[in-house]
Amino acid sequence: MGGDKFKYLFNNFLISVAFLLQFTAYNGIGNLQSSINCVDGLGTYTVATIYAALIVSCLFVPTIAIQKLGLKWSLAFSFTGYIVYTAANFYPEFYTLIPAAIYLGFCAAPLWSSQCQYLTVSAEKLSKVAGKTTESWVNRMFGTFFFVFQLNQLFGNLISSLILNGGFPSKNNTMTPDDEVVAIQDKCGLNFQSSAGGCEEIGGDYSDATIYTLMGIYVGTGCIALCIIVFAVNPLEIISVPAKENTSTLELAKTTINHTIRSKHGFQALLIPLTIYSGLEQSFLIESFTAAWVSCAFDPGWVGLVMIAYGVTNALFSFVSGVLEQCLGRKLIFAFGAVLNLSLIIVLLGGFLLPDPNNVLYLFLFAIGWGICDAVWQCALNALYGVLFKEDQEAAFANYRLWESLGFCAAFAYGNALNSYVKLIICLVFLILGMAGYSAVEVINARHPVKTVKKETSSDEEIVEDGVENKAFGNDNTDF
Repeated sequence: MGGDKFKYLFNNFLISVAFLLQFTAYNGIGNLQSSINCVDGLGTYTVATIYAALIVSCLFVPTIAIQKLGLKWSLAFSFTGYIVYTAANFYPEFYTLIPAAIYLGFCAAPLWSSQCQYLTVSAEKLSKVAGKTTESWVNRMFGTFFFVFQLNQLFGNLISSLILNGGFPSKNNTMTPDDEVVAIQDKCGLNFQSSAGGCEEIGGDYSDATIYTLMGIYVGTGCIALCIIVFAVNPLEIISVPAKENTSTLELAKTTINHTIRSKHGFQALLIPLTIYSGLEQSFLIESFTAAWVSCAFDPGWVGLVMIAYGVTNALFSFVSGVLEQCLGRKLIFAFGAVLNLSLIIVLLGGFLLPDPNNVLYLFLFAIGWGICDAVWQCALNALYGVLFKEDQEAAFANYRLWESLGFCAAFAYGNALNSYVKLIICLVFLILGMAGYSAVEVINARHPVKTVKKETSSDEEIVEDGVENKAFGNDNTDF
C-alpha cells in the first residue's frame, strides 16, 4: 500500500516538474510576445492563433490521443508542439510563428486533458490505497501540481531578464518630470492600444545573438521536460469504454459538445462563463498589463521581474489554496478569489493605479494580488471539474480547455483593436457572470449532490494502459 502511494505521488511530482520546465519556456516567451514582437501585432496574433487552434483541438483530439496513446504518451506527444513553437521563435515571422502556433494549439488540448485526467485518476486510486476521500486527494494533487507548475513564471522570466538585459533592471534615481509623467499616463495604462501606435512606446531592440541565446535555453528546457515524461513517468491505467474503430471526428466533436448541453443538472453550461473568465484574466495580465503598464511606462526588461512576482505568488497560493480548501471548503476559496479579483479590476478602472515611471512598487503589488486570484481559478476550478464530472473526465476536461481557450483566443484576438479600459470591462462582466453560474452550481449540488456510481468492469470495458488495450477480465496488472 505504501509503495503504491509513493508511486502516485512521485509521478505527480515528475509531471509537475516536466510542466514546470516546458512552461518555463512557453510562458517566458509568451510574456514577451506583445512587447518584443509588437510590430504588426505579430506576437498578439500568434498567441490568438494558438488558442484558436486549441479550441478546434478540444473538440476531438484529446479523446483520440488518450484512447490511442494512453495518458503518458499523450503527454509526450503534446510536448513536441511546445518545442516546435519555441524553435520557431528563433526567426519570428508570420510564416514561421503562425504554423508553429497552429501545431501547438492542436497539441495543447490533449496535453492538459491527459494531465488533468492523470491527476484525477491518481487521486481516485490514492483514496483506495491511502484512505481519505477522492475530493481531498484531488485538491492535494492539483494544489501540489500548480505549486510546482506556477514556478515557471519565476524561472522563465528570470532567464529572460538576465539574457535580455544582462542582469536585473534598476530604477533610474532621476525623477521623471511631471509633464512627462502626464504624457505617459495619457498613452499608457487604460488608454494603451497597440494598433494606435502603442508599439512605438515599447522599447527593447535586441540583437539576433541575444534572441538566439534565449531561445536556445528555452528549447533545452523543453527537451528535458520531454525526456522526463518519456523515461521517468509511469503509464497509468484507466478504465474506459473504447470508442468504435469507425468513430468519426464529427462524432467525437459531438461527444464533447453534448457534455456541455447534457451534463448532469447543467453544471457544465453554468461553469462556462467562469471558465472563459479564467482565460480572459490570464491573457489580460500577459497581453495587456505587461504592455500597457510595464513596458509602456518603463521598458520590457521590467516585464520579467513583475511576472516573477506574479508567478511566485501564484505558486505559493496554489499550494495554500489546496490546503485551505480542505479546511474551509471550496465556497470560501472561490468567494475570496472573486472579491479580490473584483477589487483589483475596480482599482485599475477607477484610475487608482496609473502608469508612473517614478513608482515601480505598484507593478509588483498588483502582480502579487493577481497571482493570488489566478491560483484560485487554476487550482480550485480544475479540482471542481474533477469532482463534479468523475464519470466523464475526458469530455469534461476537454470542455474546460475549450472554454478557457475561447477566453484566451478572444482576448488576444481583440488585443490590437481595444484599449485596456474596454478589456477590463469585458473581464468584469465575465467575472460577475461566472460567479453567478458557480453559485448556481453550488446551490443545485447542495440539493442534489453528485455521487460516484461504481460500475462493475464488464467485458465491454477495457483497461487502457499507455495506449495498449487489454480486456478487463483476467487482467491482473498493477496500476503502473
